[in-house]
Amino acid sequence: MKLVVFGDSFVEGQIKLPKENKERERKEISFVNQMQIASDIFTSSENYGRRGSSNEYIAHQVYTYLKNNDYNNTFILVVWSGPARSTYYDMVTEKYVLEKNLTNNKYTHYDINFRNEMLMLGIQETLKK
Repeated sequence: MKLVVFGDSFVEGQIKLPKENKERERKEISFVNQMQIASDIFTSSENYGRRGSSNEYIAHQVYTYLKNNDYNNTFILVVWSGPARSTYYDMVTEKYVLEKNLTNNKYTHYDINFRNEMLMLGIQETLKK
């Protein structure tokens, strides 16, 4: 069975201090990789963790993955990020943009908790189907 995990820097395996680890190190130490190594169930894994990911970005990744891949014999794990973390969708590139320190503020006109709960419920229902 394949393990596919979505999330932020925690999933990616990023360590910032005392110095930031390199991409190769992140892949090696990530809990996704460690779960595959330690488990007799998972024969392969895909790690979609990316530092700075907002919940909207994560939900979009899951949705896109389900739309474009065969997920038979796949265990999907979604690890949500902090609710105040934001990204924006670039209509030109048709991708979410992750920017450091982009958070919800007084100019963000939506209820953070409602938005996050709807994202989570939407992905939950999509995965059930």
